[in-house]
Amino acid sequence: MRILGVERGANLGKELRELPAERLLSAYSKLAMDRAVPGQIAPPMYPVFGGPGMPLARDKALQEGLLDGKELLIGCTRDEMTAFLNFDERLQSLDREMVLNLLATRAGESAQDSYRSYEAQHATATPLQILAEVGTGLYFRNGMMALADHPSKSRRKTFIYQWDFVPEPDVANLGATHCGELPFLFGTFSSYQSSPMLGQQNGRTEKLWQSFAGALAAFVSSGAPQGGGLPYWPKYAANPGVQIRHFS
Repeated sequence: MRILGVERGANLGKELRELPAERLLSAYSKLAMDRAVPGQIAPPMYPVFGGPGMPLARDKALQEGLLDGKELLIGCTRDEMTAFLNFDERLQSLDREMVLNLLATRAGESAQDSYRSYEAQHATATPLQILAEVGTGLYFRNGMMALADHPSKSRRKTFIYQWDFVPEPDVANLGATHCGELPFLFGTFSSYQSSPMLGQQNGRTEKLWQSFAGALAAFVSSGAPQGGGLPYWPKYAANPGVQIRHFS
């Protein structure tokens, strides 16, 4: 309220609803910067339990059969965390011990184990690069797979994608970063012309847009992200093997 310049009163809700969206977004951005903590990706404000779209916590909703009888399509990008790390100057000088301590504070010893495992397989990776990989798993990929593997008595099909598109040129070393698929879902490339996550547009981006947006539109209309000349998208199966559609 202080950032918005709105005084608390009996008509607070009415006053907030009358504010221009641009002013609300600007205030939210300032709040996020004021409360920013290195390596922290949590937003400064959350939906309220019991409010529209958030009647229950996710785990409780799943236990009560939220996904029963429904097809499910979920996905994440390959390098989600680079969007949260690469532009924060405070993080660029982190060394190995600092990253391990940060992971222990945020996610416990299992996160440190993930760091060491990835480090052993990628000898040239920097501590910040390993933090990005481990964080992508902790905050995005692991939860996605847990959702896919959650038992459902009557769910018919689950489809999973991973966004692997890397912009050309990749000026910020983002790889396939957080929200990188959004321009390809809505075809709104003109809104991202200076965005480092998109790069230069060419025939490749046009083809990828048609493939990705077409698949998701097909899923919305039919429950299956294929058909009508679209490539085959296998349904997910935890056993005998994982089936994930990669978009690049």
